[in-house]
Amino acid sequence: MIRFLSVACLALFGPSCAAAQQAGVAWCDDLPVGQAGLQDCGLVAGETVLVFDYDSVPDGAILRLTQVVGDADPVQMAAVPVKPIRFAPSLRRLSQDAPDLLLPVSADGDDVVFEIWVQGPAGLFGPQGTLTGPDPDAFFRRDGLVIQVVPNGPTTHIETGFTLTDAGFVTLYAVEIEAADGSCAWITGAASVNTAAILADCASRQRG
Repeated sequence: MIRFLSVACLALFGPSCAAAQQAGVAWCDDLPVGQAGLQDCGLVAGETVLVFDYDSVPDGAILRLTQVVGDADPVQMAAVPVKPIRFAPSLRRLSQDAPDLLLPVSADGDDVVFEIWVQGPAGLFGPQGTLTGPDPDAFFRRDGLVIQVVPNGPTTHIETGFTLTDAGFVTLYAVEIEAADGSCAWITGAASVNTAAILADCASRQRG
């Protein structure tokens, strides 16, 4: 369960940290999975506190994100338009060893579009690109890449590897994995990747 750091809580809500609860701020990780969209909440990443405040509009909400690093003054980020969604913001280690912020902003069919905010040296998070998937748990970090795994049938799933560039997240490869026999089939990939090596690594992981 996450908690506000005392200094940041004071900076945001005055002399009593209990005021945070009185202001209706819940902890994002405590909200019901799948029913947490567009609800005010907070997260803690190291010395950084993030508070998400949603103002309802006819087609969704306007998100106002406040960040506090240590005992510094609160920083109000630019407002973000958000469509109806079912997930709260969350933290995952994706592009670096420190957690990234996955900020759900809209729906794409059964999938959700996540803005990925990366934490900079000063502790503040900033948007770096978008990823689309069924839920935050579809993404994880492996060997310096962002990996997405999604179902593609009763016994198959698609694994996609992304890298973060100045232009956002770029797909390096995608393979289809058959759980029944552990086979890996190539779907697509950048010209710079070693197809044979990726397939061999995929097959090795399936063998355990």
